[in-house]
Amino acid sequence: MVAIMCLINLQQDIESNINSKKVIVIMGAAVWEGGILSGVLKRRTHQAIKLFKEIKPCFIVFTGGRGKHPPTEAEATSKEAIILGIPSDKIIVEKTSKNSFQSIRNVSNTLSKQSIRNCIVVTDSYHIFRCKKMFKDFGILAEGYPITGSREKVSIIKWYWFYIREFLALIKYFIIEKKLAANSFNTV
Repeated sequence: MVAIMCLINLQQDIESNINSKKVIVIMGAAVWEGGILSGVLKRRTHQAIKLFKEIKPCFIVFTGGRGKHPPTEAEATSKEAIILGIPSDKIIVEKTSKNSFQSIRNVSNTLSKQSIRNCIVVTDSYHIFRCKKMFKDFGILAEGYPITGSREKVSIIKWYWFYIREFLALIKYFIIEKKLAANSFNTV
């Protein structure tokens, strides 16, 4: 069921016009020992940078707090972006979050304060549906931009596990976090 929802959203995103968006948001993932970007985080970052150079939005937002290893996901990816030619004045770093819900809540608050109501969210295909739903609940219209190459890097069993885990996270969102989103949105 989650796979069907993701595929439907993916197709809608591919068919829409991404050039009208103002902000690119990259969802965080693991940073390895020594500040090395995990494969997933590196693919998300590099594809977001490529998209940034193609459409020239006003900002690119890197998300994610500190996991097992420093620095934060957002700091590690923004550093990579600067090395790859993204001007630092075009970068927003959201480095306090511990999960997708917190990242999206924090980014949505930042965008709302700047009267920005839409974005492109760069993440894995299985993650897009929930990200878009959370952004919508915070008053931001998000378009998904799925990264390529992730499926080929892991076993099919692990890939299915990612979808199962995402399905469980979606249930958690609807039962617990959606209420928090509604309360946060009412106070923004």
